[in-house]
Amino acid sequence: MSVYMIFHNRIDDHAKLQAYVEKAIPTLMAHQAEALVVDETSDELEGPNPYPRTVVLKFPSREIAMGWYNSPEYQAIRSMRLEATEGFAVICDEFVFPS
Repeated sequence: MSVYMIFHNRIDDHAKLQAYVEKAIPTLMAHQAEALVVDETSDELEGPNPYPRTVVLKFPSREIAMGWYNSPEYQAIRSMRLEATEGFAVICDEFVFPS
């Protein structure tokens, strides 16, 4: 079952985030990730949202997603994202409608 990592954040340092993205893409590709959404100006529909940037990554399984997140390659650059942005991230299982 696919899983999704969803990041909501606000960019505080564009140059640092760009450097992070350049290093993060190869790590994502090595773990079968698909970037489904990268939106710098998400519109809020309900409730206040102090984090206008939304990124949705799809992975084939939770094991693969956590393998990416916990990999030495990603952990070596993760601090770049955390220093460049403020926000939060979640991991969610895919929903399949009952038949």
